[in-house]
Parts: sequence; structure tokens; C-alpha cells
Amino acid sequence: MDEDEVALQDCNGNTASSLAVASGSSEVAMILMQKNAQLPLFRGGQGQTPLYIAALFGHAEIACFLYPITKATLDQQEWIWIFFTCIQSDLYGEHYSSCRDSNSYTYYYRGIVL
Repeated sequence: MDEDEVALQDCNGNTASSLAVASGSSEVAMILMQKNAQLPLFRGGQGQTPLYIAALFGHAEIACFLYPITKATLDQQEWIWIFFTCIQSDLYGEHYSSCRDSNSYTYYYRGIVL
């Protein structure tokens, strides 16, 4: 599959990678995203980002992977949704320590509790 094929969307607007993120298949999602580096930025059904989908379904590993790729593209309302979704999905506490950037700042400073 080439990069255009992995970006194809179904009738609901979801890519194969967004479905892999929703199901928690981090290995599949990462393989697809290696084929097309723009996939983490594609919005699926109802305009949801893969980061939001990962948080919604409580997939901490994928959320930590997607956060540094996605963070610059989110607006304030999306940060609020992700913040509360992380709380609702129990993505805080022990998970946030594994989500540090190169400056050792946790991702909490941006309003996300990963």
C-alpha cells in the first residue's frame, strides 16, 4: 500500500489508522502512520483527531505517541475535550510519567493529563 491508499476514508470519514487507534491496535496504527506521516493529523468521523479517539477509548500508549505529533494542530476547544476525555478515560497518574518531551516537561502543561 502506498501513502495515498492508507489515507483512504470509509463512508464515515475514518481512515484505517483511526480505526486501529480506536480498537487499541497500536502496532497496526504505527505501521500505517509510517506509510503516511500525515495520518495522525487526519480527522475522522465527526472531525475527531486520532489523539482524541485514543483518549476516548483509553489507549494511553497510542495517545502518548500521537500527542507530540498532534499538539500544534489543536485549538483551545479541542484541548478542553481531550483534557476531560483523558480524565473520563482514566488517562492520568501513572500514564503521564511515560509521556515526557525532550525537555522533560510532562504533557500536563498543555492542559492534557497524559
